[in-house]
Amino acid sequence: MDTKQNNAKILLVDNEPDNTSVLSMGLEDEGFGVDSFNDPMLALSRFKPSFYSLLILDINMPKMNDMNCTMK
Repeated sequence: MDTKQNNAKILLVDNEPDNTSVLSMGLEDEGFGVDSFNDPMLALSRFKPSFYSLLILDINMPKMNDMNCTMK
């Protein structure tokens, strides 16, 4: 079995647990480190500037939406 290693960290935020689960598994299988959240407020509180190489965000979630992070 070929083990892939990657130092890149990805922040994944989606209110649908099935989406974060499937995407996390696929990205981790490719060697990426993934921090996934289903609650946008929790993700925001745990966000680390300059730590992530890529952010994958759902832009329409119950507690927060749009590209400007308008609170609902």
